[in-house]
Amino acid sequence: MPSAWCFSPEQIDHAALPQRPLTFGCFNNSAKFSPACVELFALVLRALPAARLQLKAFGFADAPTRDRVVARFVEHGVSAWRLSVLPPDREPHAHLQRYREIDIALDTWPYHGTTTTCEALSMGVPVLCLAGSKHASRVGVSLLSQLGASDWLAPDRARFVANALRLSEPGALAAARDGLTERFRRALCDGSRFAAEFGERVREHWRERCSRESQNPNRSPA
Repeated sequence: MPSAWCFSPEQIDHAALPQRPLTFGCFNNSAKFSPACVELFALVLRALPAARLQLKAFGFADAPTRDRVVARFVEHGVSAWRLSVLPPDREPHAHLQRYREIDIALDTWPYHGTTTTCEALSMGVPVLCLAGSKHASRVGVSLLSQLGASDWLAPDRARFVANALRLSEPGALAAARDGLTERFRRALCDGSRFAAEFGERVREHWRERCSRESQNPNRSPA
């Protein structure tokens, strides 16, 4: 289908917060913070020593889980004070407001996000993804391609870091965020278009099935 996704975002103010250190963020499930994912994010933070990283997940309501994740980053040369590891917000509105505290979202690897990617984009936050070869690491590819933001995708870790460096430049970041919410809504939130395209695909398959049946009327039903 031309419109492979249809997301229904909350109506919420997505203005950025006042001046602060460049802040990356990831609000994906804590189970997705694999050793490979932590290593990938640490590469970005080491390349940008002044940057911060905010993580938030249901799993981080558990203090030992928070401590383990922080310890993994420390093992990769990232000081604990650069990390903010938060438990979940109780209200959806409060959760979405957290996106005002980050400048660029980093997608998990090798298991991409889906809802979190859509939430970030709907709040005007660019998302960087490392593309893989399986469905779990291709969801971000699908979403960003439909958005027309393939330049936020990376085929390898070096390009992922390079994308973070490029996007972190003030002019590049401002340009990426400008109008992003509206672009996302047009590309991935058009329910009427999605329904029409889905209906047409169903009709196409039905016509193909009827055509096969008419050509072979003695064929046993599937």
